[in-house]
Amino acid sequence: MGTEKDDTTLSKQGFFYGMLLLCGLAATLHAGELATLEQAYLQNGADTRQAAYAGQAAQGQLQQLQAMAGWQLYATVSPRWGREGEGANSSGVESTLGISHALLGSRERLQRDVAVAQLQLTQAELRARQSQLVGLQQLRLAYLDYTHATLQLALVHAFLSQQEKAVPHLLARRQQGLVLPSDEQTYLAGISEARLRQALAQAQRSQALQQLRQLTSLPLEEPLQLAAFRGQPASDEQQAILALPALQEPYQRWQQWQQLAQSRWDGINVNVAVGLGQKQDSRGRLYGNNNLQANLSLNLPLALDDYRSGSRQQRLAEADAALLAYEQARQQWQTSREQQQSALRLARLEQQNQGDYLRALQQALFERQLRAQRLPGDTLEQWLAARYRYYRQALAVLAGWQQEQATLVRLAAQGDGIAADAPLPQPLVQPLQQPVSLPESAQKAARAGQRTAVSWGSYVWDSRQALQDPRKVVAAWQRYGVQRVLLGLTAAQIASPRLTADMAGLLDAAHQHGIAVELLLGDSSWIAPDGRAALQVLLQQLATLRMDGLSLDLEIEQLPNWQSRQAVLQQQWLQTLAMAARTAAWPLAATFHHRHLAIPGLGRQLREAGVQRADIMLFSSSTHTVSLGVARATAALDGLPFSMVQSVEKTLPAQESQYQSGTAGLRRMAHALQAAHCHMMFIQDWATLRTLSP
Repeated sequence: MGTEKDDTTLSKQGFFYGMLLLCGLAATLHAGELATLEQAYLQNGADTRQAAYAGQAAQGQLQQLQAMAGWQLYATVSPRWGREGEGANSSGVESTLGISHALLGSRERLQRDVAVAQLQLTQAELRARQSQLVGLQQLRLAYLDYTHATLQLALVHAFLSQQEKAVPHLLARRQQGLVLPSDEQTYLAGISEARLRQALAQAQRSQALQQLRQLTSLPLEEPLQLAAFRGQPASDEQQAILALPALQEPYQRWQQWQQLAQSRWDGINVNVAVGLGQKQDSRGRLYGNNNLQANLSLNLPLALDDYRSGSRQQRLAEADAALLAYEQARQQWQTSREQQQSALRLARLEQQNQGDYLRALQQALFERQLRAQRLPGDTLEQWLAARYRYYRQALAVLAGWQQEQATLVRLAAQGDGIAADAPLPQPLVQPLQQPVSLPESAQKAARAGQRTAVSWGSYVWDSRQALQDPRKVVAAWQRYGVQRVLLGLTAAQIASPRLTADMAGLLDAAHQHGIAVELLLGDSSWIAPDGRAALQVLLQQLATLRMDGLSLDLEIEQLPNWQSRQAVLQQQWLQTLAMAARTAAWPLAATFHHRHLAIPGLGRQLREAGVQRADIMLFSSSTHTVSLGVARATAALDGLPFSMVQSVEKTLPAQESQYQSGTAGLRRMAHALQAAHCHMMFIQDWATLRTLSP
C-alpha cells in the first residue's frame, strides 16, 4: 500500500471517491426516469433511513466520549464526627469543588476510546454507503428486468399478431391431407408457447415494477421510460478500490489500530485535580480559611512491564487482524471484478455469435417470405416455420443482452462506471412485423370457420395424479388440446413438504408442451373482510411455488342470503381480489358468474383491483346464448381479457352441460366463441372431461 503517509492520504481520499461512486454514478445515468428512481431511492429508501439512524447513534456515542476526555467537574463532601481535647465538639463537614483532567496513561486510554468511537462513526458511514450501493444494484437489476420483460412482450406481440392469422389456412390444408397432424400440432404448440411466454413476461414486469416501488417509495405507474446501460471502466484501480466501502472499512480499521499500537504511557495512570476547599462545624459555621487544593494522583501495576507488553501485543494483533481482513477483502474484490469482467467478455462473445445466427435466420425469413408470395405449395408453412425460428432466436438474443446488462450493473458495484444511454435492441421486432398474406383458400377457410383457434383450458380441482405422475397427465392434457390448466390443491397437499418440488416437476413437464399451469383457489368465506386474512396468509405461504398465474374462484352465490345483500358482497369480492393481487406472486385471474357483468364499470373496477383476466361462468349448451354472453362481456369488461367457462358435469341438465354432446359440442362452442371474438374457453372440469372421447 505504500508508506504510512501515502496510506493516510489515500484513506482521506476514500470518502471522496466513495461519494463519486455513490452519487456521481447516479448523476451519469442520463435516462430521465432511471435517474429519478435512483435519486428517490437515495433520498427515501429504507436503507438510507436505517443508515442515518445508525450514523446518529455513532455520532452521539462519539460526543459522549469526547466530553469525558476533557476537563471534568468534581465535588467531594467529607463529614466528621468526634470530640477534641477537654470534650470539645469537633464534628463538621469538609467540602471541595474543583476540576480534574487525565494525564499520561489515563489520557491515552480516553483518547483511545475516542479514536475507537471515531472509527465506529466512520464505519457506520461506510456501511451506510455499502448498503446504498447494494440497494442501487438491486434497483438497476429490477429496472433491467422491467426493460427485458417489456422488450419480450413487444417481440411476442409482433410474433403472435401475424402467426395466428395463418391458423385457418394450415387447418384447411390438413383437412386436404397436405399437412401432417404432427406439423400442425408443432405449429399450434409454438403459438401456445408464445402465449405462455407472454404471461411470464407480464408477471416478470409486474414483479419488477413492484420491487421498484418498494425501493423508491414512489407510486410508479406503467409504462416506464426504458434505457440500456453501457460500461465505463475505472481509469485508476486504486481509486476504484478506495471507492468501495466494503474495502474502506477494514482499511480504516487497520489504520486506526496501527496508530493505537504506539503508546508511551501505557499503564501509568495520572490524574490532576484543582479545587477550592472549605470547612463547616456542626452548627454550619465556616471556620478556617478557604484553601486552594491541587492533587496529583498516580497509579500503575506492580508488574508494569508485563502489562505494557501484553497491551502492546493485543493492539499489534488487532492491527495485524485488521490488515489481514483488508487484504482478504481486496483479494476478494479483485477476484470478483476479474470474474465479472470475464463474464462480460463471454457475454459479448455469445451475443456476437447469437447475433450472427439471428442475421442468418433473418435472411432465411426474408427468402421464405419471397417464396411464399410467389410460389404455391407449402411455402407459406415454411415461411411461418422460419418466423418461429427467428422469433425463438430473437428471444435468445434478448436473454443474452439481459445477461450482458446485468454484468455491467454488477461491475458498477465493483468500482467501474455505468451510464444509461446505450441503444435498446428494438430492431429485433422489425422482421416479425411483415404482414402475412394468406391465399384465397385460407381466407375462405377462415370465413367458413372449419376449425377454431380458440385456446382450451380446464379446471383441475383434484390435482393428486397430476403431481404424482406429471408426464402422464400432461400427455393427456395434450390429447384433449388443453393449453392452460387451473390447478387446485387440498389442505394436505399445501402442508406437504414435497409440494414445491412436485409442483416444479409438473410445471417443467407442462411447459415443455406449451401448457401453462395456474394455481386455483376457491373458498367463499374469503370474500368477507373477517375472512380475508386467511387468504392473505395462504398466498404468502404459497409464494415460493413456481406458477404461471393465480385463479380465484370466489362465488358470492355460495354465501347465505346472498340475493338480499348482493351489492355489498360484490364490493367485498372486489376488495378481496385487490388484496390478493397485492399479495400474490403471480398474475391474477377471477372466476365469476355472468350475472356480475351487470356491475357498473366492472372492467375498470377489476383492472384497478389488479385482475388481469376474467373467467366468466355461463353454463349453456346453446351457442346463441353463449355468443350473447360474449357480447355482454366485451361491453362490460372494456378491454380486459376474458374467457368463457363451459361445463361438462353430468349432474347438470343437458341445456347447461356439454356432457351429452361431448368434445364435439365443445368444438362447436369454440367455433361460436371464435366468431364472437373470444379466444379462450375453460372447461369445468378435468375429472369429467377426461372420460369423454377426444
